[in-house]
Amino acid sequence: MLTSPLGRATSQQAPLLRVRGLTRSFARGLARRTGGLLAIEDIDLELHSQDVVGIIGPEGAGKTTLLQCAAGLLKRDAGIVEWFGHLFPGGGCVPGVAYVPAVPVYYPFLTVRDVIEYRCARETTGRPATRAVQSALSRLDLDARASCHVAALSHEEINRLAIAEVLSFDPEVLLVDTPPSEGNAPLSDCALDALKEHAASGGAVAIAARHAHSIVRAASRVIVLDEGKVLRTYCADNNEEERLDPIFPLRTASARFVAERMH
Repeated sequence: MLTSPLGRATSQQAPLLRVRGLTRSFARGLARRTGGLLAIEDIDLELHSQDVVGIIGPEGAGKTTLLQCAAGLLKRDAGIVEWFGHLFPGGGCVPGVAYVPAVPVYYPFLTVRDVIEYRCARETTGRPATRAVQSALSRLDLDARASCHVAALSHEEINRLAIAEVLSFDPEVLLVDTPPSEGNAPLSDCALDALKEHAASGGAVAIAARHAHSIVRAASRVIVLDEGKVLRTYCADNNEEERLDPIFPLRTASARFVAERMH
């Protein structure tokens, strides 16, 4: 039986998240009523305690849409979402679940410590837990930057701050999006290690990224998305990302057919 999301007592046989037939279209009017252009279509996903699942694919594959529909930030057109064994109708936040956006935005005059303290206070008792805040800073290697204003941080440091912010109140599940730009490393080794440690403690993590090699340090399982559909699922230990990654920029079926034969 499932207990409180923060209890860390969920059986590994019972998924923390179960998604069945998830579908979402961003078309409007008649196009939406007739199906339109689907961002994701008929997606199935399970996330268990101690899982670190990588969701990979090119820009526009549906990674962010999948995470946001599961988190309740986007309304789904069809499908079932269950959190902690209960049907989730959507349209609100799920206790024990935290979503980390691809491009976090903060007030530039806040310090790193301010951001973490505010989030920790908001999500817990209304008063920041000093030990939890300090632990989050240390886990993401932000101790030396604690007094710096957000405006002075690099893109990579802001990504680490976003992870530290949610880890400060210890949610059960983290849904982590990463920047789409090739110029920005999706997540640092430090951030990936912190996410892996969180899952090992009994939580679970899903990370959306363009390439598998950027998250394989932490991921135990990889789901490959393209054009809103699951192409395949594999264990990260199989090192299959080297073969799959070069295919992603080739969006047409004929180009993909040629690419697969070249490998």
